[in-house]
Amino acid sequence: GEIPYVFDTLDALPWLIDDADREITRVATRLWVNFVKHGNPNGPDVPEWPPYRTAGAPVLHLDLVPQVAPADDWVHHRFTSWR
Repeated sequence: GEIPYVFDTLDALPWLIDDADREITRVATRLWVNFVKHGNPNGPDVPEWPPYRTAGAPVLHLDLVPQVAPADDWVHHRFTSWR
């Protein structure tokens, strides 16, 4: 699901895109460009993306408010909030 955000191709998708989606696209694209150019996704104007080295380590969740949290906690919160 992140591919349209990373490559900034949201307008090619058949669903409503809003300013929040465009901001997530800006952040995702910047993180990946930083990684390609410097081998590190972190830099100015993006949230800190911690390295993932062990199971249960915190990960960066891109959303309206990006946050670093364990993967399982965030997934559980997102899916239970949709019900």
